[in-house]
Amino acid sequence: MRTLFMLIVGLLLTGCAQQHGRLLIIGGALDADNAPIYRALEREPDERLRIVVIPTASGVPERSGPGTAMDLHANLERPTVTVIDPRTAPMREVVRAIDGADAVWFTGGDQRRITEHLLDTPAHRACFRLLDRGGTIAGTSAGAAMMGDVMITGGRRDEVETARGMGFLPGVLTDQHFRERERLERLSAAMTRHEIGVGVGVNENRAVLVDLGTRQMRTIGALACTYLVFDREKPLSLVRDIDDDATVIALPE
Repeated sequence: MRTLFMLIVGLLLTGCAQQHGRLLIIGGALDADNAPIYRALEREPDERLRIVVIPTASGVPERSGPGTAMDLHANLERPTVTVIDPRTAPMREVVRAIDGADAVWFTGGDQRRITEHLLDTPAHRACFRLLDRGGTIAGTSAGAAMMGDVMITGGRRDEVETARGMGFLPGVLTDQHFRERERLERLSAAMTRHEIGVGVGVNENRAVLVDLGTRQMRTIGALACTYLVFDREKPLSLVRDIDDDATVIALPE
C-alpha cells in the first residue's frame, strides 16, 4: 500500500511532465576530469548550457557547490553555472533559477536532505517543468539515489531503509557506489519489499543516461552498472552486470 500511495502521489505531481527530458545518474566518487560524464549533459556538441547546481545533500555545501561548478566549467564549453541551496535561498529564487536552466545537478551527501527541503515544493515542480521542456537532471551519489518514487536511505541487506524519492524515474529503484560497497543484496531487498520492477546499481565514477521519452538507458563507462529485474512469481529473474561502455537497455514502461 505504501508503494502504491507513493506512485499515486508521483503521478498526480508529475502528470506527463517527465516524457521528454533525461536523467544522468552517477554512481558517486566522480573524477573531476571524467569528461564523458560531464559532457553527457550536452544534447549538441559544445552546447552552451545553463546549469543549476543544488548542493543540498552535502554536509559542506559551501565547498561541494563551488567545487562542482569548477568541474563543470573545466569539462564543458563555457557553461553558465548557478549554485543555489534551497536550505538558505528563498524558494522563489530557486524556482527562478531552475526555470531558466537547461540542466540541474544534485551533488552527493545525504539524499534525505534533498527530499526534506525539495519534495512537493515549487522547486520540485520546477524540476518536472525542466524535464518537460527536454532538460536534464543529473545526480551523483545521494543525487543518484533519490531519482525514483522510492529511494534507499541506508542499511544493508534485509535491514535496508527506504523513503519516498523525488519521482523522476517511476518504476525504477537506483543505488550508487554499487560494486565498491557490495550493495546488490540491499538493492534486491528494497525491490522485493516495494515490488519495484527494475533496479539499477551504478558504480563509482560511472553513469547511466536515461531518456525519459524513449525509456532507453545508456551506460557511460565500462563496468558502469548492474541491472536487476523483479518478478512476483520469480523474484530477481534477471541480474545482469553491464560491462561495456555505451550499452543501451530499454527500460520497461
